[in-house]
Amino acid sequence: IIKRFQVVVDPKSVGLDVAAIITIMSDSSQYYKEVTAAAHDTPEVVQCFSTTGNGSHTLFINTKNSKTLEDLLRKVQSWPGVMRTETQIILSSYKTGMVVPIPDE
Repeated sequence: IIKRFQVVVDPKSVGLDVAAIITIMSDSSQYYKEVTAAAHDTPEVVQCFSTTGNGSHTLFINTKNSKTLEDLLRKVQSWPGVMRTETQIILSSYKTGMVVPIPDE
């Protein structure tokens, strides 16, 4: 059941001052593998999800500043099948983590 143990580093303590959520709108589902592979190979992408709704994928990213965010957005927008992106910068985090609530039996 346990998938891994990990150390959680405060991004700001290592100079990553910008956290953001990037929604990707894809041209076609035929590019899903390329999008997920590109996300996997991009260090700023902390998490990548295939989603329903307006976009096909949602990325959670950490980067240094607005300039590096702009550079990252250009990179993501050049991935195969990406028609456009929508970005939300995270101002504050109140609850983070991946604790799975285990239901009572």
